[in-house]
Amino acid sequence: MTDLKRFTNSIENEELFLNTIKYLSDVIDAKDEYMIGHSDRVQRYALLVGKEMKLSKKEMDVLYLSSILHDIGKVKVPIGILKSKKKLNKYEFMEIKRHSIYGAYLLGSFKYVTGLQEAIKHHHERYDGKGYPDGLLGENIPLLSRIIAVCDSFDAMTSSRSYHKEVESEHLIIKEIEKNAGTQFDKKVVKTFINLYKNGYVDLERAIHLLKQQSINSYENALFYLEAARTKMKDNEKRIFIDFNIGKVNLQRGNPKDAINYLIEYLPFAGKSASLSEIHNEISSAYYYLDDYDKALLYANKVLVNRRSSLFEKSRATRHIAMIYFKMGKSPAEIFSNLNKSLEYFNKINNLIEKDKTKIAIASFSIIRYNQLINYTKEVKSDMSKYYDASAFIYFNIGNFERAIENYLNSIDIKHFYDDIYGSIRSHAGIALVYIEQGKFIDAKYNLFESLNYAKNLNNKMGLWMTYNNLGRLYMTWKKYDIAEKYYYEAFKIGIDINNKSLLTESVSFLTQFVKSQTKKRMIIRKFSKTNGKCSRESIMMYIIKPKKRAKGNITEEIFEKSIESLKEKHRILEHAKLFYNYLEYLRGNNFEKYTNFIRQIPAIIKPISDSIVRRKLEENYDINTKISGNKRT
Repeated sequence: MTDLKRFTNSIENEELFLNTIKYLSDVIDAKDEYMIGHSDRVQRYALLVGKEMKLSKKEMDVLYLSSILHDIGKVKVPIGILKSKKKLNKYEFMEIKRHSIYGAYLLGSFKYVTGLQEAIKHHHERYDGKGYPDGLLGENIPLLSRIIAVCDSFDAMTSSRSYHKEVESEHLIIKEIEKNAGTQFDKKVVKTFINLYKNGYVDLERAIHLLKQQSINSYENALFYLEAARTKMKDNEKRIFIDFNIGKVNLQRGNPKDAINYLIEYLPFAGKSASLSEIHNEISSAYYYLDDYDKALLYANKVLVNRRSSLFEKSRATRHIAMIYFKMGKSPAEIFSNLNKSLEYFNKINNLIEKDKTKIAIASFSIIRYNQLINYTKEVKSDMSKYYDASAFIYFNIGNFERAIENYLNSIDIKHFYDDIYGSIRSHAGIALVYIEQGKFIDAKYNLFESLNYAKNLNNKMGLWMTYNNLGRLYMTWKKYDIAEKYYYEAFKIGIDINNKSLLTESVSFLTQFVKSQTKKRMIIRKFSKTNGKCSRESIMMYIIKPKKRAKGNITEEIFEKSIESLKEKHRILEHAKLFYNYLEYLRGNNFEKYTNFIRQIPAIIKPISDSIVRRKLEENYDINTKISGNKRT
């Protein structure tokens, strides 16, 4: 790679070069809807084969580039031919075949990676000499071209393409590849590829590809390939590592109970393919979503006390602790102390990344190694967006809406830049809640429909639940109750389907009050009770859900006041103000004397809260009932 190193005479040029390669491959795939992800999959399979065949570092670097750019010539093929649903005529097929020559021409002046042009030009040659464009025979075909040929054919036969029907059975595909060993393909390459396939390594790469690609049903499809890989895998350590990834996918899908079992089973194998600190962080997240905050905190702290924990995992752990502290009712100072530590870790990581880039550039430059560093940078930046999300969430709940919006926008910028669609769902849904509280319903609606579009495109259940739930809240606050009922009911159905009780409380609270059909209301309560088990009567929201046992008079006031005090103690400033307002509305019609006494608390309650619907309502109550005018809103 001396020539490439000379060409990339600065760190910025090296990174620009590799990022350009990645974006170029995406552009190629995007020309044809049937090819989306094709270049990445072919690259993954090719690198598996190359590693198994013990190629040199230089050969692996060239294979890395040539495999992802093997179809670059298709940018010159008319899009009408690429997307044709009809059988191609001989002239159109000839044009398709020219893409390998076009690719060689496009890279003809790029002489900094020896062998790149040849590998791309000849990836459609046949071992028996009957291929194109030059009809090369046997070992006269570059080895890298022979590797790409097998991987490209496998992916073509396992994907729907416009110019041939998909072969349905992978068993038949493998038989077809074996049958053509020695005629269309190199026998050694075929033997290596099929061995990797039969041992589950190809399925494992497909699963990883799906998780990174973020396409429709990618979590479900990734689980399918992870389970297929586990069935085939003979290496016990790899099989356990697959289980670890199944646990992570279940966690992302909103199934923390299933995730816990897989994650804990991997603990004895820590350090093999995943670090102990990574496992502890994943387990901490799972317990967090199960509302078991003591265990969540226990595993997050294990990361911090482990001397071998990376800065990246420590940054995750301190962010987890901040969110756990919020749920446990710790003070904002304690919460932001951990968020600040998380940010400090991120800053240290960024400094180390820049040093590593310089080290790789000065020492023996490796495209693969450098690209791994670029991918790690992307992972760090993407995780940084989660720091912004966490900060925004806390600011929102303590009533500082300006800072909440600022942090959500920072997060959205990062996620859009790195195509983090799953993360974008959460951030758009989150910022919408802030806009709802401010009464900016159009802004909220825009962000929620953006989130809904992403969630539907991915068929992501957690994203759909979150968006539907927040749409319900939007239209409820907007007093469009019929529309609110529609969205809350969609959120309710998903919560029941996932069997996660924490997803149901808000939708059930609304539906049991506003659904007109008594039959439907009984069905909702029955399904909720079945999922939720024994309900706590300490929360006013849960109390409303049990309409038959609704109390009157002093008992209602006692429950309200207990809930208000609990929220105050837990520093839930926004929730505290909203419930306080609801209590005032109750007292106004049931205990006016107490109502006039409670009015006096309003200035202290609204002091930390930004301009919002609840602040305006409380200010209005204060103005009307104390007949005081002037500067009360500071």
